[in-house]
Amino acid sequence: QPKNTHQLSQWGQAVRNCVGTADSYANNVKAKNAFIFLCMCDNKPKFTVLLKVSDGVMHVDQIVGLSNARLNDIERNLYENMFSKALQLRENELT
Repeated sequence: QPKNTHQLSQWGQAVRNCVGTADSYANNVKAKNAFIFLCMCDNKPKFTVLLKVSDGVMHVDQIVGLSNARLNDIERNLYENMFSKALQLRENELT
């Protein structure tokens, strides 16, 4: 999760996608209606993940690779499942 909109902009530049330039992303992050994560591999930006909160439940809304590339179905399912498991584990820890 970016610390501020400046860092969000840097992430967008790093992965060359719109996450750092669209006001709606920054506004949703500020309001805690959305959470954005920068995923890296070998210290290099790989993709961003947009998690949204809907009716009190967080879910993976979008995963976008470099230059707005879409992940293939296998990659998307793998990462969505990983984030879902991580969120469930964290929720269990908090209860």
